[in-house]
Amino acid sequence: MAVLERSGYRGWWPIRVHLGKDRHGQMQGPEGFRNMHNGQVVVAEKGWDGEPPYPTGDLGCVKTASELYRENYDRIAWEGR
Repeated sequence: MAVLERSGYRGWWPIRVHLGKDRHGQMQGPEGFRNMHNGQVVVAEKGWDGEPPYPTGDLGCVKTASELYRENYDRIAWEGR
């Protein structure tokens, strides 16, 4: 089974927001995006031609430096001594 992509902009999946059906039985509703990290639904101005509003906020894609790296940053020999 495939793994659901939830990091960065891949975490936004295009959906059609269901608002009911018209008299001909066609689904009515705007095109939007669902945040697969928290379930939030956003309707974009341009629909699926637009872009998701922001990255999902999944902490799995955030790169942070450890405290030890920050403390010893000045000791790095950049010249390759």
